[in-house]
Formats: sequence, C-alpha cells, structure tokens
Amino acid sequence: MKKQIREKVFETNSSSSHSITIEPSNDGLYDTIIPDDDGNIILTGGEFGWGIEEHNDALTKANYCGVDNLLNEDKLDMLKEVIREQTGCNEVIIDISEDWKDSNHSYIDHQSHGTSREALESKETLRQFIFNKNSILYIDNDNH
Repeated sequence: MKKQIREKVFETNSSSSHSITIEPSNDGLYDTIIPDDDGNIILTGGEFGWGIEEHNDALTKANYCGVDNLLNEDKLDMLKEVIREQTGCNEVIIDISEDWKDSNHSYIDHQSHGTSREALESKETLRQFIFNKNSILYIDNDNH
C-alpha cells in the first residue's frame, strides 16, 4: 500500500475540497486591497463552490474569510481589524448575504465550511493568509 503524507495541509474525501496554505515568511510579496473613494473597503463575498480555482489575491481571500465566518462576530471583527491595520482604510464593511434573493448572495459549499478556521487563529496568521501572495486559497472537487 502506497501512502502519501503532506504536512500542514488540510485534506478531505469530500466532493468539495477547499483548502488553504499559509506562507509565514516575509519575502516582500504582499498584496493589498485598495479602499474606495470614501476610504472604505467593502467585502461583498462571492460564490465558492465546486470550481477548480486557485486564489492568491488579497480581496478574494478576505471575501472567502468573510463568507466562511459570516455568523461569527468575533472572527469578523478580527478580519476587519487586520484589513484596517494592513491597508490603512477608514472602515471595513461586510456586505454579504446568505439569502438567495439578495444581489450580494454568497456561499461556500457546505462540505468546505470552516476551511478558513486555521487562518483566523491569530491576527498575524490571518494577515499572512490574506496579504501574502504565497498564501493560496484552493477550490477543487473530485468530479473532474
């Protein structure tokens, strides 16, 4: 029997398999999120389902964390604080809805909820996940 062991990588046998890697180094490959004309950053969520995608841009990773933690005020407060500190914006506005009728409807496939949990262990870990270009959000499934 052949066995593959990967350290520090979340794996699942679910049909939806989102995962993240967090690069803790400071090699200068940092991204940012540009505030709007009022100096605010608005997170509008997104649809994170079964597509095969890799994201290393700060805005997508921040939106993913927002959607994944929509019902956890403490985690959303940490997300807002990290974004404010890193970008210098005035305010971070979470404009995300789980209601299918809303134009800002957002979701994470039910089998991948909680994927961002490791990123929100601390403010520094979250900063490294969102803003470090070497930290990646992977969205995949086993149907391809």
